[in-house]
Amino acid sequence: MKLFLGVKGSKALSKIAAYLLISFFVVYQLYFLGNTQLIFAATPIVFDLNQSTPASPATYIANQNKSFSVSITPASAPADANGVIFQIGRNITLAYSNVTRCANGGQTACTWNDSVGVFRINFTEAQFDRAGVSNFTWFANDSSGAGNKTDTIRYALNQNSSTLNFMNLTINDTESSKEYSFPAGSNATGWYNSAAFGASPITFTLLRNGSSIGTTNPISDVQQLSAAAYNYTYYADDTTNFSSARKELSLVVSSLNVTIFLNTTKVWWNDSIYASGLASFTNGTIDANDAFRFFINGIDQCSGTTNSSGGWSCKFRAPVEIGTFEARISLTATTASNTTILYVRPSYGPTPIGTSDRSVYENPFLIQDENGRLKTVIIRITAWPR
Repeated sequence: MKLFLGVKGSKALSKIAAYLLISFFVVYQLYFLGNTQLIFAATPIVFDLNQSTPASPATYIANQNKSFSVSITPASAPADANGVIFQIGRNITLAYSNVTRCANGGQTACTWNDSVGVFRINFTEAQFDRAGVSNFTWFANDSSGAGNKTDTIRYALNQNSSTLNFMNLTINDTESSKEYSFPAGSNATGWYNSAAFGASPITFTLLRNGSSIGTTNPISDVQQLSAAAYNYTYYADDTTNFSSARKELSLVVSSLNVTIFLNTTKVWWNDSIYASGLASFTNGTIDANDAFRFFINGIDQCSGTTNSSGGWSCKFRAPVEIGTFEARISLTATTASNTTILYVRPSYGPTPIGTSDRSVYENPFLIQDENGRLKTVIIRITAWPR
């Protein structure tokens, strides 16, 4: 029996089955291709010109904004603006956050594209407010569903080490150590440029000999300090954004000393006495043209001013009574003073010779003592001009 195509027997059946299978496969393929979309791996989105402003590593500067941008080239369809995500992880929060699209181009801390393929994100100082290391990644999808991401990028914002340039310490309006003589006053003032630190918290402290004067800006110590050595320190401790810094100035306040000398300390009544001395500071500086007054037991004897060498002098007469008296020199403008002791003791014996400022009168008298013996005594009267 002859079958289709003239093929006989079982061989004919096998060939028929093979033809049928081939025909079914062709029909199935034509139908599938006409009604089904095949999914293949899309060409990845390309990222280019991944930029940071200021570039890493940057230094923290007050009131400075930070900007990150990336150019996105989609595979076959436009980038989906809502599918662009900026993921950032900061050492400050120790957590990653996803930043999505802004409502408008004027907003910050969200993504925006001013052109078709260039996306950016801006942070103000308040939003990106601390130095440290941040890691960020851009993610993007296009409208066909293809996606990609950048490698993780490290952004370093270093601490500002210029703190010293933003602070000032002066004594009486100059940035230098000073030496004054008591009772001169002093004004130690510390202040800083607050604009240089912006929103970054920082505290400056003024110290005198280790004790805090205060932390306001500016802070002043206006004093009439006693004679001593002083050290002023104006400093700020290390912060996240700014390095620690300190300035120091010294102030020496010298005390005023005045000496007193008498050409004699044991005199007769109304003797002429010469007093003198030297006014100078502990640092060796002379005290010239300073007014002085000289007293005996609180009673003015003379006054004047110290000479160009700091010397003073006074000529006066001893009190007309026997006793011990305080001689005091006082500098009028200060509390500096000094004292010594003056003794008024008339001496007995022969009348001093060569004394031109006194007159001596003598007269002999006979007296009888208690035993009945007669003696001759001389009564001497000495007179001084006044």
